[in-house]
Amino acid sequence: MSASHGSRGVIRALTVASVGALVCGTTLLATSAQAAYRPVPENGDPGRLVLLSDPHPVEFVALRPGIVHYWQVAATLEGATRASLVFEMRKSGELVEHPEGLVVSIERCDDEWVGLPEAPRCDSGRGSVTQVDSSHDHRESSPVFDLAGVDDDGTHLLVAMSLAVDRSGDESLMGLTGEVGLGLTAAAEGAAPPVVPGDPAPPDGLPVTGADPMGLVLAAIGAIGLGVTLLVARTRRSPVTRTVRSEGATQLAHRGSNPKGER
Repeated sequence: MSASHGSRGVIRALTVASVGALVCGTTLLATSAQAAYRPVPENGDPGRLVLLSDPHPVEFVALRPGIVHYWQVAATLEGATRASLVFEMRKSGELVEHPEGLVVSIERCDDEWVGLPEAPRCDSGRGSVTQVDSSHDHRESSPVFDLAGVDDDGTHLLVAMSLAVDRSGDESLMGLTGEVGLGLTAAAEGAAPPVVPGDPAPPDGLPVTGADPMGLVLAAIGAIGLGVTLLVARTRRSPVTRTVRSEGATQLAHRGSNPKGER
């Protein structure tokens, strides 16, 4: 990433996506080899943090057990060269709370992800951020995850969503809905570090205060029976989101049970 001379201030942004998950559906058509990012309308504090999303609006029409769906989210800066960057997760609804429900894996890359959807790759070295399932209650708050900063070249997240392959005959998943969100906050050089309300400081010591929630990239999820639909449900003011993938996510979809740990 580039050297730092960022502007001051904490910048927050929010993007929302809704998802419909179907237990017995066809595979999502994700044929684009290169991200087709679109800006997400500003939805957080005004500032220089910009979010891009691929797709946007986010729409997955064929989620099924054993198939991993990818959402790329890119955070970039305008008028600054370097800032710290963290995110918080939100998830709720029957599909994410079901014991065998949605599993979400997130990775980061300093460069744009390539090789999607077959074999996502980060040429500068991928970094695992977190992996969550129904055992993680993030309805009101979550840990604060450090994304190791953002520069004017951007930070690229790969969000992988899946249901375990052995759940293909599980009718209890049909018709379920839910939401999964990622909130991003950037603080330019010289400003206070980005924070989120209500959570203890993470291991790296990022402080948490009573400031307004960070911008949120939210994916709503619904299981209907034949496919999955992911739609951006609400947007407000600033960032942009994109979809990125991870190797761990592909393995995740083929496990008989969901991971119970969070990284």
